[in-house]
Amino acid sequence: MKNSIFKMFMGIILIITMTSFNYKDEIVDSDQEAVYEYFILNKYKKINNINVNNNQELTPNQFIAQVKAVRDFMIDNQCFYELGNREEITRNFNKLLDKPKGHSIEDLQLELIKLMAAYKQGHVVTYNTSNDKYIPILIGSYKNRYYVIASEKGYSELLGSEILKINNIPMEEIKNKIAKYVSAENDSFKKLQIVEYMNYYNILKKEKILNLEENKITINNGKIITYKLPIKTINNAGIIQITMDSGNDLVFPNVSKKYFDNFDKLKPLNKTYFKDKLFYTEEKADNLIIRYNSCSENDEYKMDKFTNEVFKKLESHKYNNIVFDLRFNRGGDSSLLLPIILKVKAYTSSFSNTKVKLLIGSQTYSSAGDNSLHILRTIDNVELIGENGGFPINTGSGNLNTFYLRNTYIISSYCKTVFFSDYTLSDVYNHNYKNYDYKENIMIPDFYAEESYSDYMIGNDPAMNYALRD
Repeated sequence: MKNSIFKMFMGIILIITMTSFNYKDEIVDSDQEAVYEYFILNKYKKINNINVNNNQELTPNQFIAQVKAVRDFMIDNQCFYELGNREEITRNFNKLLDKPKGHSIEDLQLELIKLMAAYKQGHVVTYNTSNDKYIPILIGSYKNRYYVIASEKGYSELLGSEILKINNIPMEEIKNKIAKYVSAENDSFKKLQIVEYMNYYNILKKEKILNLEENKITINNGKIITYKLPIKTINNAGIIQITMDSGNDLVFPNVSKKYFDNFDKLKPLNKTYFKDKLFYTEEKADNLIIRYNSCSENDEYKMDKFTNEVFKKLESHKYNNIVFDLRFNRGGDSSLLLPIILKVKAYTSSFSNTKVKLLIGSQTYSSAGDNSLHILRTIDNVELIGENGGFPINTGSGNLNTFYLRNTYIISSYCKTVFFSDYTLSDVYNHNYKNYDYKENIMIPDFYAEESYSDYMIGNDPAMNYALRD
């Protein structure tokens, strides 16, 4: 009897801990239509900077309220892939509540970044807007090696050097430390994001890789040398308030003026593609290349105009190869490319000797992944070239939206919908089943072609070379 009363008492405490709190007092949810207009259509009225003192210490009550708000909001609104994942994440939120003292806004943000990574969904992140310092180089990666790909003018001699260690910590160990902050469904997208996170000073400091004092970088530029690097301050605000034409406001990370925009950058001898263009076409001999770098549009790049351009070329010429290049496309609206995919499908019915190639890589993600799947399911005998895709093939999340914490302006994204792919469909099973690694939740190419550092510098594109080999 006493045991039953004790269990009932503990159950009541648990219910109170989990539910007797209104997260709506702490959280501002975004209008989804406004998010779409800003992300996909690049439409907005004006943008203002918001300055936050990320070193401000939170009281225990403030910290508890903010953690509970995110926990409960995500339970009510975020889609989960599996029940076990939900229970584990809820336990991790509750562990944070055990130590509510001594946290700044930045501390809370970094803890939430790690918690969001536990959802194992690339769309579900807490944005790192509190990073206000940097080292005067930018780290990039080619074939699992790390290089200085940009630098402030005073450190240009480091450009192109391979990075071996930071403060005597090998890059492989740094990669493993940072991995727990990265949201991803598979290793391909995770490796890509890890490299980006290697340039966040506050994460490297939290993991005891960098410090405010002296920092050393060990490089190989023909010989192994160690350089001292200072820590510098980022001047631009980390958060912007976007006013839409509808009058709705969005609060979002400021990505328009990154601190390294004025860095000296590696310049290849010959540029083989242009990532800054949302989409464009190229004709090489009797081959049509459809460069599709973003599932979005703006005043300069209109999808209707691009679709008409592709249609006219298909209607006036017989091509040996049609190449969809989605290697640098992080997503947007998957419906924008569908008319072109269907047009190419009809084209191959008329010209059966025309071959269709699809180029993907670790940056191919979200709606670009949806488009890749649709190309394979719609068009017969597509040859897949490049690297493992960044997008999931078993289970994915969508219906993306954002929210922020009212008192700290910590911004996160979440998804309301889970998508399951049915691989018993005859079109997938008959034509492209060999491109699916179900265990790793990843799409794999028929021919693996990864760009090395030397390929980039001399303007060689192994994937495109192979696609046009005929």
